Amino acid sequence: MPQDELARLEAALAAAAKIVPDDNGDIEDARCPNCKGSDFAKVSDLYSEAVRRVGEDPEAADVPRAIGMTYRQILERFRPPQRTSVLGVVGVTTVILGAIAYIVMRRFGDTAGQLAAAGGVVILAGVTLTSLRRFSDQYYHRRRAYNRLYKCRRCGQLISA
Repeated sequence: MPQDELARLEAALAAAAKIVPDDNGDIEDARCPNCKGSDFAKVSDLYSEAVRRVGEDPEAADVPRAIGMTYRQILERFRPPQRTSVLGVVGVTTVILGAIAYIVMRRFGDTAGQLAAAGGVVILAGVTLTSLRRFSDQYYHRRRAYNRLYKCRRCGQLISA
């Protein structure tokens, strides 16, 4: 009896694995548009290897490698995407809304200035949250594109999977 339950569990897991699409970005049976080669290197792997090799031997950073680039060139050109800070947008928005609240206070009095400052805080919260979401979405989009980028080992053409 336990054998039947195990077989049913394996069948259910296999069915679930077939439902989920395989989106790992591998390129199988692909050809380079320039040289028609089929030997590709994943850009993220090239970058990781270059970081490791330069960390082990910094003098080897300027020696040309098999793909026609030095480790230093790989580190400069294929740097992974970085997160963008929201502090710039929040800072500019804070200065603008603060200036508006100050002008309202000087022109219409303390009560109107306090209402303008409270409204500015609400607007600032909305700007901060939407900017965080936008920057996060942009980062993950760039990261996904970076993880799907390949380089032809023969001619150096970049190919997106």
